[in-house]
Amino acid sequence: MQILRAQSSQAGSMQHGITLTPTLSVGIDIMGIGVVVVSIMGLLGVAKGCKRLMNLYFMLVLCFIAIQVVYAIAGFMSGTNWILEALEKSWDRAYNTDEGLIRDLQTEFHCQGFSSQDDRAVLVPRSVEGPIPFCADILQQRFGKRLRRLGSLILCIRLIQLTGVLLLSILFKHLAMMEQTEDEQADSGDEEFGYFKSEKQLEDESARVPLLSCEDEDLPRYSVEDAHGEVSEGSYDDSDDDSDDDAECEESPGRFDTYHYYRGLSECADDKFAPQVFVQ
Repeated sequence: MQILRAQSSQAGSMQHGITLTPTLSVGIDIMGIGVVVVSIMGLLGVAKGCKRLMNLYFMLVLCFIAIQVVYAIAGFMSGTNWILEALEKSWDRAYNTDEGLIRDLQTEFHCQGFSSQDDRAVLVPRSVEGPIPFCADILQQRFGKRLRRLGSLILCIRLIQLTGVLLLSILFKHLAMMEQTEDEQADSGDEEFGYFKSEKQLEDESARVPLLSCEDEDLPRYSVEDAHGEVSEGSYDDSDDDSDDDAECEESPGRFDTYHYYRGLSECADDKFAPQVFVQ
C-alpha cells in the first residue's frame, strides 16, 4: 500500500511537489504482539534447552518469512498490475479523506480522475481547451520506477531473512546432533572402562559377592546366647559392667553348633558403650 502526499514547494505558490510514501499493509500493533510472543518463545526454548519450543519457534519464523517472500515474488512477477493496484488504493484513500490532495494531483499533472475523467475526480478550473487525460497512466509513468525499486528491495530483504533463518535452524540442528553424539560416546566409554556403573550392574555384583567371604578359625565367635545369657537370668548390675565385659571377652562360646564369623572384629571392645554386633 502506498499513499500520495502533496507538498508545497513554495509558499503561496500554486505549484506542488508530489511524493510517494510507503505504508505497512499489516497493523503495527498486531505485528508487534506477534513478534514479541514468538521472540519470548525462542528465548524460553534456548534458556530451558527445550527442543520442542525451539522447533516451534523456527517453524513460526519460517512460515512468516516464507509467506512474505511468496507475496513479494507474486507481486513482483505480476509486472505493472500491482503498481496500478497500489496507486488506485492510494487514490481512493486520498479521495475519501482529503479531496484537496486529489485537486493538487490533477493540477500538477494536468489530468482528471483516475481511470476516467469521472472516476473519483474533483472539478478544477481548466486552463487549456480540449480533452484532459485521466491520471492512472501519468501516475504510473511518474512513480512506476520507484515502486519497482521499492518492491525489489523488499524482496531482497525477505530472501535474506529467509536464508538467515534457514542457516540458523541448520546450525542449531547440527549442534543438537553433536551434543547427542558426545553423550552417546560418553555413555559407551563409561560402560567400556567401568568408571560408572548402572544400578542393575551394582545389584548384580553385590548379589555375586557372599556376605562372608572366608572363615578364620583364629577369630572369636559370638552368639546371641553369649551376649544375653546373663541378662535372661534376671540379674544385671551397673557396677559390674567392666567385669561382665571382661568375662564375655574371656568366655568361650560353645552352646550353638552354627555361628557366623566376621573378619575385622576385635576380641574385646575397648569401650563398654561401643556397639557390638551379634548374629545368630
